[in-house]
Amino acid sequence: MFKPVLALMNRARYLQKFCLIFLVFMAPFGWLAFDKLTTLASELQGARRELLGLQAFEAALPACKAALDLAALHLLGHARNKPDSVAAIELGRRYLEQTGQTFDNWLGHTSFAVRGFMLKDPSASLGVPQANQVLSALYVDETRAALVQLATLKEIGADSRLTLDGDPRLYRATDLLISEILPLYATLTQTRGYAAYISAYGFLESTSRATVVSQPGLLEPYVQAGNGADNPSARRLMAEAAQEAQALYTSSIVEPYSQSGAYDEASIEHWQERFDHYQPSIEKLDAAFRVVVADEVRHLAIRSQALTGDIQHTIEGLQQQVGNAVRTIQSSHASASTRVGEVTLTADIFQAITQAMEEIIDHNLQIASAAEQQAQVVEGVERNTLEIRALSESNASEARTTVQVSDEVAGMTRELHRLIAHFKV
Repeated sequence: MFKPVLALMNRARYLQKFCLIFLVFMAPFGWLAFDKLTTLASELQGARRELLGLQAFEAALPACKAALDLAALHLLGHARNKPDSVAAIELGRRYLEQTGQTFDNWLGHTSFAVRGFMLKDPSASLGVPQANQVLSALYVDETRAALVQLATLKEIGADSRLTLDGDPRLYRATDLLISEILPLYATLTQTRGYAAYISAYGFLESTSRATVVSQPGLLEPYVQAGNGADNPSARRLMAEAAQEAQALYTSSIVEPYSQSGAYDEASIEHWQERFDHYQPSIEKLDAAFRVVVADEVRHLAIRSQALTGDIQHTIEGLQQQVGNAVRTIQSSHASASTRVGEVTLTADIFQAITQAMEEIIDHNLQIASAAEQQAQVVEGVERNTLEIRALSESNASEARTTVQVSDEVAGMTRELHRLIAHFKV
């Protein structure tokens, strides 16, 4: 009778204690830990997204360089339409398709898949040598598609949040990549394209003189940028690449062609050598690119490691808090179990008392039944006694009557004896 009620009361108290412990200890800390973990997870996801953006830059670089080189070769094609230049353009086209397809396949498995990349040669049919061509206009036409790919890299930088990172060091490194290194690739390719064009054409026409002569000036800002405070190693390599290309272009193109103004027939067959002479500068710029990317990757790896440590520390703190709450609940549960044993013992005692009371009630009922039966017997005895009393009284009355009759008989007997005695006389 008492056990279900006591058990229910015990469970209710246990639930009340659990809710109290949860609300006082677990809920506030859990909410703060969840909010902190959410923030840390978001920051870690952002760092991983930025790392993926840097990987995209590395993966895209060969295709971007191939697109720029092919545009420079197409510029050459306007000055020379010979088997060697056609073969060079075809080789550049295949290399662009190969590197572009490789990057596009890689891009398709990332969150930047929407950013398409040039896979085909966008240039029209090869041009033919023409007089009075504007070199700068030809270059703009041929490099328009390649420059779009550089803009695609800028968009990937924005998608990955590299260009929006709150860390000044990482922001400046990304800006160095997008605003200086990638444009320097375009400028170096333009320089080697002009050098190959002038060499293959053999003459510096008046319409292109200003463009050709001013080209070293486009490299000068990169030479001066070598004194920058941030990323000194990368800036030094950039400055060396720009300075070497500037010196080579000045000595091999600007000075010979702008001063003499003569037709250099001997240089026509050496356009490939002039084009390849700038490869060391490109390679130094590649090294600068790798230095900047490696520095950013290292910085992001350190940040990711720190965020991972913070997440682990927060989880351990949450686990410790949960452990403390569990131990408190277990302690309360042990205390409640002891009380349950005591209450169970009390319930057993109450049940024994109840059973004894039920037995006493049964005995009392039996006694009451026996008493009722005895009352009936006593009533019968009393009734018989009354009848006996009545009979006794009746017998007494008859006895008195008998005594009286006996007295009368005795008196009559005496009278008779007297009369007899009288007659004897």
